[in-house]
Amino acid sequence: MRKVTQILFLIFGFFSCSANASDTTEPLGVSHPVQIFTLPKSGTWLIQKIMHQLSINYQTAHLTDEQNNSYSFSGRRVINIRDLRDFFSSLRSFSNKVIEKGIRTGITHGGFNPVDQCEEWMSMSADQQLMALITLSEPIPLPKLIILNSIIVADTQVQQSHYDPSILITKFESWIGEKGGGSFSEFSTTLEKTLNHFGSSIEQETINHVYQNYYGDTATFDKGQIGRWKEDFKAEHIAAFKELWNNYLINWGYESDANW
Repeated sequence: MRKVTQILFLIFGFFSCSANASDTTEPLGVSHPVQIFTLPKSGTWLIQKIMHQLSINYQTAHLTDEQNNSYSFSGRRVINIRDLRDFFSSLRSFSNKVIEKGIRTGITHGGFNPVDQCEEWMSMSADQQLMALITLSEPIPLPKLIILNSIIVADTQVQQSHYDPSILITKFESWIGEKGGGSFSEFSTTLEKTLNHFGSSIEQETINHVYQNYYGDTATFDKGQIGRWKEDFKAEHIAAFKELWNNYLINWGYESDANW
């Protein structure tokens, strides 16, 4: 799979988004600009919702290797990742929602192929769609280099974090909380570490308040669950995934080998 790093990446990320803080709570002072880069479908809007409540001036964007924009990889930053098995499961479901909405409205979602090019995809079974995404095979509704680019850039940042203290790696699984199959303890620790990384601290009472008011009801929210792949993956999906992506599971700390 390392051979894919030789591919000329597409220079934009999909579903990119950014936001600034509101005045929902008393603002927290930070010593460094808050920059959070996320693998798509890894809780981008959820993290925005959290930062929004804290009235922090922040920027979020999906991972991309494009350096000629306002989200260049410099300075202190959070890189948020997700188990790629869940990533593919969530992306399959999200893709269908996007296309179905496009059919109703006639509007193509940013990054996706035009709706009239997605008829074959919509005629496929859920198992066929999932396999197409895992193997990045046509007729997936997103250009495969967009997906590939996001994953490889995430991996590059994870590897760099081992020797670069300006990078903090967080995971979807630690942000999602009990309603998504995680825990309050992990959420609390992750939020505290994130703010500490940018020179701020947070009171436990504030963490408790945010935790009660952040899960779900965001722009691209689907199931918001850890381990959804276990419902979707058949034996053939597992075999294909292990062949193509298992090194990333190991690099990112989700598995220690291929025996899962």
